Amino acid sequence: TWSEDGASSCNQCPDGKMSDAGSTSEDDCHHEPCEAGHYMTEDGCMQCEENTWSEDGASSCNQCPDGYMSHAGATSQQDCHSQWCIDENDRNGAAYRGNVSRTRSGIVCQRWDAQYPHKHKQTPEEKPDAGLEENYCRNPDGSNWAWCFNSEGNYPRWEYCDIPACKKDCVDDDDEDGSAYRGKVAQTISGKTCQRWDSQSPNKHKQKPGDKPAAGLEDNYCRNPDGSNGAWCYNGEGTSPRWEYCVIPSCSDQEDDEEMEECDAGHYMAEDGCMQCEPNTNTWSEDGASSCNQCPDGKMSNAGSTSEDDCHHEPCEAGHYMTEDGCMQCEE
Repeated sequence: TWSEDGASSCNQCPDGKMSDAGSTSEDDCHHEPCEAGHYMTEDGCMQCEENTWSEDGASSCNQCPDGYMSHAGATSQQDCHSQWCIDENDRNGAAYRGNVSRTRSGIVCQRWDAQYPHKHKQTPEEKPDAGLEENYCRNPDGSNWAWCFNSEGNYPRWEYCDIPACKKDCVDDDDEDGSAYRGKVAQTISGKTCQRWDSQSPNKHKQKPGDKPAAGLEDNYCRNPDGSNGAWCYNGEGTSPRWEYCVIPSCSDQEDDEEMEECDAGHYMAEDGCMQCEPNTNTWSEDGASSCNQCPDGKMSNAGSTSEDDCHHEPCEAGHYMTEDGCMQCEE
């Protein structure tokens, strides 16, 4: 409710709107703040469209960086992912939602909603969260990388796709103050979203892209345009604090992580190190795997199998013989 001077009662806010105690005008009536992934309009909260994101209480949605995309209702810039590379934290490409649609050897991918030339179970209906759109490379089954079925013939049935891992977002060791950093971290040390450099709200400032064209003041990415001790940004969520430093890893730390042991084919990475794909589980793995892949239905494999080609039907009993479809009884 709200009231003006001399009122004998308080007026009710319009349906669907709320006000703070002691409101003095109908203008103080407002919709309830929107949840993350939504933004405020005159008619209430609306979901952010694809390739945008928002946090709690937003009045508008933020655009993903150029070359990056997101699902509708994304709640953080971390939900933006590259169309042309696989994010560094996405070890097997399961989160990739880009538009690459050719295999490593250049074969055009088969649509996921098609059963020709290859029949399969990796359908959009069976796996609605796997992003099985069009014929884009995906990893719906926990394989080692994004892949697709071959649309051009029967062999090979499927192949991995040639999608590079995204470039590491880090500060070079010889860049002591982060002034050369041109990555896309856009969050302060306390988790606040950075203010755009071309904006004067909520914090007015003199670090403008037009005045410092060599400082890389793009979007709201962390930068060091003034010789501070590290890359920083203004607080995009308020005026206290006015600005904060950003946490950006050093490139040498990331290289150390990359030098960690990778498992040989036929093994997978566990908390205690590399473990062999076990017998009687009908699994296999390639080099560097974090898990073992399951053989197709009805097939089995030996311990430490290194390829799907190692998956085979169980040996036939006497009186039967092996075919591509399994054991068949010998005729009269």
